Amino acid sequence: MRLTLRLCLGMAGVLAVLSGVAAAQENTSELRGRALDPQGAAISGATLTITNQATGVYRQTVTGDDGAYFVTALSPGLYTLVAESPGFKKYSRSGIQLDLGRTTTLDLPLDVGGLTDTVTVTAATPLVDVTSKQIGGNVTNREVTMLPSVAAKYSASSGPTATAKTAGP
Repeated sequence: MRLTLRLCLGMAGVLAVLSGVAAAQENTSELRGRALDPQGAAISGATLTITNQATGVYRQTVTGDDGAYFVTALSPGLYTLVAESPGFKKYSRSGIQLDLGRTTTLDLPLDVGGLTDTVTVTAATPLVDVTSKQIGGNVTNREVTMLPSVAAKYSASSGPTATAKTAGP
């Protein structure tokens, strides 16, 4: 009886710890960067619109005094970013891939001109997460099912067997 009670309490404790760990895992992405003029100076007060290409859901933000922006809680996926500021051409870039649990850095070079002029980026340098030392990637369902499994080999056999010899007098 005591052993069963201890076992139940131990399992409840393990489940409580694991549920806290699962809740702390990230399920969103982040996008950050700076809006810069052709000389590399910061552009404060630029309006940015980040739109999810699959859902059409968008978020808007404004760059700070140092030209920086930081957008959190974005669902992973492909995005379009449009930046506008008086005295500068409108900047537009599509196909920005945001990955789960990653912070993507994208600096925005705004050219001098009117808002009626638009700079559309079609081919650009790949996005790199410069805020993390972590190396990783996404694993597809197919890759997971192709992994070797000890459990599969165990269940295919009749299980481990043990033999014991007793020493006689």
